[in-house]
Amino acid sequence: MNVSAARLRWLYLRGPLWWMGLVATVVGVVLLFIVITMWQAEEHFEANMARANAKVTRKDQRTEMRGPKGNTPTPVYVLHFTFTDADGREHEGGVQVPNNDWTVKKPGDPLLIEYDRTDPSNTRLPGTDQPVRWGLIAAGIGGGVFLTVGAAILVWLLVGSGQRSGLIRTGRPALGVVDAVVENDSAVKLEGTYRVTYHFTDAEETRREGRGPAQPWSLAGRFATGDTILVLYDPARPDRHEPDVFETRSDELTDLQGQATEDSAAE
Repeated sequence: MNVSAARLRWLYLRGPLWWMGLVATVVGVVLLFIVITMWQAEEHFEANMARANAKVTRKDQRTEMRGPKGNTPTPVYVLHFTFTDADGREHEGGVQVPNNDWTVKKPGDPLLIEYDRTDPSNTRLPGTDQPVRWGLIAAGIGGGVFLTVGAAILVWLLVGSGQRSGLIRTGRPALGVVDAVVENDSAVKLEGTYRVTYHFTDAEETRREGRGPAQPWSLAGRFATGDTILVLYDPARPDRHEPDVFETRSDELTDLQGQATEDSAAE
């Protein structure tokens, strides 16, 4: 063989779908890691939470770029305050509040807050834990979906590449003919990918047809209608066959072409 088994398997794996599956898997893992980390932080806050009556010292307003793409100007309203913890120590803090609360509050007004006894700088308003938890649950579900879909794509591709590369390595050679190079129209269609369609005759003189893996035009465009191509098939199950589009057994293709030429000359 002109290509190692590992290299051949990678040739069948690589492509847009592989990278889509890999990216989806990584995104899912990262999302779940963030969700778990933030959930643990919420659990820690709840276990060490205390309440205090704070006093508003000042308030400010600013605009931040938010939204799905981070390009939506969003007004942010913040109340700054001081409070005394359970040990009598004074701390400063700030929380983001709705516009209505920000408007009615003024310096000197009381403000009920929650803080982490182990880290009094970590403060929030009472009742804000539920929205955070629901947001984490939603993010966790999203991360699980990304991970499941990505992992399913990768497993499917790994199994398929193993079957295809195994057939290329051990299959019986036959001389095939390229019928056409067509745009990929499979269930998982990827723009800009093409397949080589072909036919060949097995040892039992049965004509069989098939198509190769999805490839970019830079690879699939090497073939033209009428070209000969090596096809490898399973003698026990001749319906399982694969074209040697990566020319891993090109020497056998040359031998079969020579034999075909001699047979034609003899006739």
